[in-house]
Amino acid sequence: MKSIAVIGAGTSGYLAVLFLCRKIIKSKKLRGYTVEWIFPGTGKTIGVGEATTNHVQDFLDDLGIDKREVITALKGNLKLGLKFVNFNRPGGEFIHPFGDDEISAPKLEYMIRHNLVTDDVLSYDSIATHFDVSMLRSYLDGIFPQFDNLKITNDTVTDVKDLGHDIVVDCTGFNRHIMSQVTDDRVKTITDKIPNNRATIFRSPYTVPDQQRLAYTTCTGMDYGWCWNIPLREEISFGYVHDGSYNVTNEFIEHLQETIHRPVSPTDLQTLEMKTGRGEEHIVRRGSQVFVSIGLSSCFIEPLESTGLHFVVDGIRYLGKYLQKKITIDEFNTRMNTSFDSVIDFVVAHYKFSENTNEYWSKYKSIDIQHHKPNNIFPPLSWNYVLKGMNEPTRVDLPGLSIPDMVQIKKGTTYNKWIENESFAR
Repeated sequence: MKSIAVIGAGTSGYLAVLFLCRKIIKSKKLRGYTVEWIFPGTGKTIGVGEATTNHVQDFLDDLGIDKREVITALKGNLKLGLKFVNFNRPGGEFIHPFGDDEISAPKLEYMIRHNLVTDDVLSYDSIATHFDVSMLRSYLDGIFPQFDNLKITNDTVTDVKDLGHDIVVDCTGFNRHIMSQVTDDRVKTITDKIPNNRATIFRSPYTVPDQQRLAYTTCTGMDYGWCWNIPLREEISFGYVHDGSYNVTNEFIEHLQETIHRPVSPTDLQTLEMKTGRGEEHIVRRGSQVFVSIGLSSCFIEPLESTGLHFVVDGIRYLGKYLQKKITIDEFNTRMNTSFDSVIDFVVAHYKFSENTNEYWSKYKSIDIQHHKPNNIFPPLSWNYVLKGMNEPTRVDLPGLSIPDMVQIKKGTTYNKWIENESFAR
């Protein structure tokens, strides 16, 4: 009998445990494994609202949490893409729709622009979701008791020598509490390209649902960074992502009050510290044990374009492949590092080509990036939508919407009406 320990109870810990328990049940190669999940009983996660990519939603689908379940059980929302406001220039906006091909992408872009969805919107393979992290935890807490291969231990691990498991999974976040004890903890920093290291966050119920509950993430360029607006089923999650050397409190409060039309106090805000970069090694062997970092203990760019949870899913999937002897330790590390490094230029492009010119935005203009650099997160179309939105040259013209498709979408309904009428349940 072999054992796996998962350390930490953030989103990455929850998803890793769910994946491992269900994968072990389904796989003949892994039925000899057991899972022990170790985390402090008092551990809490700040629910900021997660915005995902379609790759993440595919992962959730595989684990039995489809888009309908996200909307109902996790109090979530659909995400057809992103709208960028004030990124390309003050007062400007553009849309990055999801969609892996020239047929679905323009349909989703039109739905976003006109706040309409069709009755078959859930059939689109390339769309994603927003969900409430705290609801995910509660939901999975109700599922975990069904796994007879899972032991849950409320404890704090201070020394990895106390862990006798064959596989140890570090889900302890930016502290890298486990991996820092078994490696020299080399971290490749990207602060020269991504200086953002803090997010100031806020949650609010809807005040004008017809205008605020939308099927996309809104990213608004601010003086010293940008604000996310992630619509959930019953609330909106806001966050101002910025370089911590700037005081953004007053600007953020003004933005919030203009959006939700009610007073906001500085005491209503919370702050999250972020560390950008990646480890050099995400999986290592030490003697008879293997140690793996998943989530923030592995890598993080920043919240823009929702790559964080994407890397969580990548790490968990690669762990599954490693356990089934489909990839080696070297291949695991190479895949994670290549995936991370390849998407940095795509994120930087959102800043570099902006016409915003103050001290903060000007920092990006001298950063060298490769246009259309391939990555395994966003298809080539994504580069074209972003570069076009930033008034930069694209490799191809953006796809147009056919007249029949436009007519079909116009027959749809507003997203808020769709979700209020629970059309998704039919």
